[in-house]
Amino acid sequence: MAKSPSCYGAFQHFFPSNQRWFTPGEFALAIGKSDQFVRDAINDGYIAALDFTIPVHKKKGRRSTYAIPREEAMRYILSCGYFTPDQATEGILEIIHTYGKTVRNKVKESL
Repeated sequence: MAKSPSCYGAFQHFFPSNQRWFTPGEFALAIGKSDQFVRDAINDGYIAALDFTIPVHKKKGRRSTYAIPREEAMRYILSCGYFTPDQATEGILEIIHTYGKTVRNKVKESL
């Protein structure tokens, strides 16, 4: 069993350490906002999420939904001032250490 990065401990009061993906509703509950707030933040580009459609009923067709990866949830929480600057810096460094290659690629893409 893989050991969770140490920064996950700082996020324990937001969500369980074993959960890798979150629905907008789960993430909204964790940060004390509405599901619509999270969906708007995704649509406005403040939160990165996987957008996919799922079947809901034969007659009703499909509906679109989002999945927010844990590292993006942590990044958003750190960027919104839920932590002191020292805690935020430690969390950001841990994310970079854990997801370094992915983070570097995203930074390069945004430049």
